[in-house]
Formats: sequence, C-alpha cells, structure tokens
Amino acid sequence: MSPMKKTMYNVANAFDTYRNQLNDDTESSAMRISVCQNFDSQYIDKDNSDLNCERAIKYLSYLKEFESLNYRDQGFRYLCYWIYSDVLKRKESFENTLNLYNEFHRKYEEFDDHKFDEYLKQFSTYMLENLIKLTDLYKMFNAFKGNGGNSCTNHDQVQQCAQKYIIYADECYSGDDTDFCDELENFKQTYENYLKSVKCPESVPKILPPIKRYNVAAIISIPFSIILDENIISLPSSLNYRHLNNYRYDLYGDDMKCDQLQDDLKKRHLSIENFCLKLTGILKKFDNLEITSLSNNDRCSVVIYWMYDTIFKDIIDKKVYDDILPVIGYISNIWQHVHEEKKCPFRGNLTDKGVFYKMKMLYYYGIDYDSIVAQKSNLLFECTEDYSSYIKAYVQTYNDIEGECKGNSSPLYCSVLEEIKRIKNKNDLSKLEICTPLPKEGHEDRSEMGDHNSKEEEAETSYAPSTSGSKVGLPVVFSLLGILFISSIFYKFTPFGPWIRSHVLKNVNESYDVGEEETENILESSYEFSNINSSSNGHNIGYQSVENF
Repeated sequence: MSPMKKTMYNVANAFDTYRNQLNDDTESSAMRISVCQNFDSQYIDKDNSDLNCERAIKYLSYLKEFESLNYRDQGFRYLCYWIYSDVLKRKESFENTLNLYNEFHRKYEEFDDHKFDEYLKQFSTYMLENLIKLTDLYKMFNAFKGNGGNSCTNHDQVQQCAQKYIIYADECYSGDDTDFCDELENFKQTYENYLKSVKCPESVPKILPPIKRYNVAAIISIPFSIILDENIISLPSSLNYRHLNNYRYDLYGDDMKCDQLQDDLKKRHLSIENFCLKLTGILKKFDNLEITSLSNNDRCSVVIYWMYDTIFKDIIDKKVYDDILPVIGYISNIWQHVHEEKKCPFRGNLTDKGVFYKMKMLYYYGIDYDSIVAQKSNLLFECTEDYSSYIKAYVQTYNDIEGECKGNSSPLYCSVLEEIKRIKNKNDLSKLEICTPLPKEGHEDRSEMGDHNSKEEEAETSYAPSTSGSKVGLPVVFSLLGILFISSIFYKFTPFGPWIRSHVLKNVNESYDVGEEETENILESSYEFSNINSSSNGHNIGYQSVENF
C-alpha cells in the first residue's frame, strides 16, 4: 500500500482531532475571555457570538502550543470548516466564512501577543470550497464505516461516496488544484482498502476510477512559448500572448516605479523587475498594442489577463513572493501613475487563482471560437491530440461555468458568460464539436519526413568548411567575452544601465518596430482564420461596457 500523500487538505480525514478540541466546553476548559464579551459580527447571531468567539480563541491558544507548522496550518483550515459548518450553518458564503475567521483571528491577537505569521497563506474561497467537499466526503464514508461494520447494511451511503468522488474527480480533471487531486487519491486508497474487507452488493463499486492528471489551467495558462502545435499557436489568444511576452515592451518600462515596487515588497528579484518593466512598457504603449481583441479598441481585457497570468506563473507559483495581494496593491498604484485609468480601469479582484483561471479560459474561448470553427473548414487542417484536448478544455470549462451560473451563486465569471451569450448569439458555444485526432501513424510518417529533411539541412551546415583558423578564432572569442563581461558590470551596477535602457536600446527597438509589424502581418496572413474576430464579421464582443468584463 502506497503512503498517503501530504496535502493542504489532510485535515479532511483528521477532523475528529480538531473538532473535539473546538467543541470542548467542559468545566476544565471553560474560561471567560474578556475580549469576547459583547463580540459583534454581522455574520452571526448575537445570542451565540460570545461563546463562538471564546471557542475560537481557546482553539487558537491550543494550536499555539504545537511547534509543527503543518499541524497548525491544518488546524487553521479546520477552523474555517467549523465556522462555515457549525457557526454559520452553511448559510453564508465562503467569502464571509473567511471574513469571520479573520475577525476571530484579530480577537485572538487582542487576547495574546503571539502572532501566527504563517496562518492560512494562500487560502482562497476556492480552496475552502474544496476543503468542505473533501471533509464532507470523509465524514460520509466514516459514518458508513461506523454504522455498517463489515455487513455493509448502509450501502446507500457508500454508493453516495462513490458518486461524489466521481464528480470531484471530474472537477480535478478540469481544475488547477493539485492538492485537491492528491487528497482525492488519498480518499480512493482509504475507500478501496476498507471495501476489501466488507461484503457489499455488486452495485457498490469496490474500485474507484483513477484521477486523471489533466490540468486545464496549466494548458490555458500557456507558456505559449513551449507549445509547438501549430493549430494552437495560430489561435488569436496565443498570438496575443506571444506578442506581449516576446516584444520588447520592457525597454519602455519605468525603472523608477519598478525599483519602488521592489522596495515596497521588500523583495528584489529579476522576475519582479522583468514583469514590472514589461507591464509599465505595455501601459505606455497601450494605444498601439498589436493584439487581437473581441471588439475594436478592446485591449484592456487582454492586458489584465496577461498581467494576472504572469504574476501567478512567474512570481507566485515560483515562490518568488508568497502573497499576491500586496503585489496587486502596489501594482494598482503604479497603474494609476503610468496609464490613463479611463482607457483601461485597473482590476484588483482576480486574486483567487481558481476563479481567475476559469474566467480567463472563458474569455479566451470567446476570442478563439470563430478561429476554431474556421480551422475545421480548412482543407489543410489536421487535428492533433494536443489540439483536441485543448479545445475540449475550453468547452468543458464553458459548460461548467454555465452550470454554476444557473445556481444562486454569482461568481465573477458569470458576467463574462452573460456578455458572451448576449452578443455572440449565432451559436451556442457549449455545442462546439471537438475534432477527432488523426491516427498517430500518419503524424509519425509526416514528422519523420520533416525530421529527415531538417537533419539533412543540419548535416550540410555542420560539414561546411570553416573560413577562419582556430588560432585566430580563440583570441577573438576571449576578447569578446571580456568586453561583454565588463559591459555587463557597467550596465548592472552603475548609472549607465538605466541610461542605456531608456535612451540607446529604446531607439534601437523603435527602429525595429516596422520590421516586427511586417513579421506579425506575415504570421497573421499565414493563419487567416485567427483574425476572424475583425470588425467586419459583426460578431465582436466588447467587455468594456460591463463592470466586471
């Protein structure tokens, strides 16, 4: 039996440990906590507010005694579950649950000088929702084990567990929470090990389906630079992304503002500097951006999604900086100084990674839809496995969001969905037919021919006679390396660096503007379907009129 995986959701199968401590109202644990007297919160009834505040503070005092940060962290997560389930009776939103948690935490800091600096880092409403799903799943399964013994008398319970697991496995398949997937695998192992010793009807599955590691957000978060499928890189969203990433907008960036950003964050790192220079350069050149938009002059949405995606991918995910909120706060200030707010209003409410990726995928699907349809009618089009999976991710996310927005909740992306439905009324995007990949043999034959030709060219190049002697070459190489090394010292550690970037390189970049535009025009004409979103087709989507895109 393989060991259980360590995840942020391990507490879901250890809730008894923490629950007993939270609900301990015995005389030995009873104490009056003055900071909780007349505790007032908009989220809970006043009748039990003092008692729940005292329970939370006693519980946090209990966690303080443990040196294990993991034990504390799991304990903090269970406190959020307890607030949602026991205190708020599942009647409040996940956001309000975290708000009440923070209120209890502030009361604890009034009670005790100890600071829990590590508490609930990177814990969002999306993660809280997954924690609740997993905890309820384990609770149901443990209830089955406790009631039925080895007789499987309550087999309806275990069937419900299996059904819920399958639903959550599908969510894992289309989501971006690795810990959620890992904890589902832990549950699968727990479930199957127990069912081996229990005699249940044949209708009760003894083996649960495996977790499919298909990360939709990883696909759409696109390092487009490493995607080689020509069908994908020809889509408008990919062309936009590659342009914003590859064009030297950083040469127009604001050095002083980016230095200040790193000072404010108390973190100096090349990833932060590069991102900031690129963003401020993009904002300065906003009116001239060469990107495909859903409607004329709708560049704002593309820039906003690129900004958040880059922050998550290059800064947060790579542990350059732990918390996205301060980054967004300081970027907001820079945005207002560098760019006219009326042209592209700043958005600071996409910090929930799960919500952001869903919203971004929906938006990109809106951009790419016409091109996807056009590709299928292209006689030279060849469907690949990567492309088929890519489009499947689009359609699946669209359908998931459409289902969510039919309920009582109204996540941010529902406004995007409604705008797409209102303007793009010619077709239902949920019914897009996904192409069937060609057999691998055909691709291999063609790729082998291509590889053969490229190898022949490579061989011809490698055997070309040298025009200079080795005795002359080595001194020249070493001289050049010395010059480059000394130049880099001057560039990085003296005032010449910013001056060169702002004067010399900027002029050089401007001289190549025309050349790059010609290159992009060639690329765009190679894939005519990628520009079907032009104003002539009458199906453009503009999000500027909608407050939340």
